[in-house]
Amino acid sequence: MAGLSAEIREELLSAYLDGELRPGELTVVTRILTGDDEAIAMFRSLQAVRRAVRLLPELEIPAHLLPEGHFGDRLSAYLDGALRTAEMRTVAGHLMGCADCRSELQTLDRARIAIRALPGVEPPEILELRREVEEARRKMRLGRVAVWVGGVAAAAALLFGLSVGGREQPTVDLADLGDRHVARASVTSGFQILPALSETGKP
Repeated sequence: MAGLSAEIREELLSAYLDGELRPGELTVVTRILTGDDEAIAMFRSLQAVRRAVRLLPELEIPAHLLPEGHFGDRLSAYLDGALRTAEMRTVAGHLMGCADCRSELQTLDRARIAIRALPGVEPPEILELRREVEEARRKMRLGRVAVWVGGVAAAAALLFGLSVGGREQPTVDLADLGDRHVARASVTSGFQILPALSETGKP
């Protein structure tokens, strides 16, 4: 595209490949790549370079580039397994020949084990919540017992009522009642005659 130097075109194409174009620059890049063989060749060359860089192996960090030749806080990440593969190999290799780092690593490991062995301390809110839950459970258990006892009592009363109410009531015989009444009346009248006989002296 006329009016743009090779440096500006390369910078725009690089920003396009990196996804860092500012508003309005995409239109400029589209115009650069439209029918300009030189710009298209530059774009493909930049693509190839980026692809080659991405395929390069990871470089290990030389121990002498680290502060005082020791790994310091990387030992904690090493224990956690949080280092990348290349860094893990570098730290492991360094530990083989560095007694100071081995000693520091062992101290870190012992400290972590001691921390894990500590009992958990719960905040007061959690303890209060647990007390409330236990109290609610206790009330629920008492309520269930009361309901159970009430149910048993009701069932017993029902069974008793059914057993008593289910018995056969004796049938009333009117003739038998009449005979009893006549017999009682005659006994009563006989008692009334006795005092009269004793007064007259007659049998």
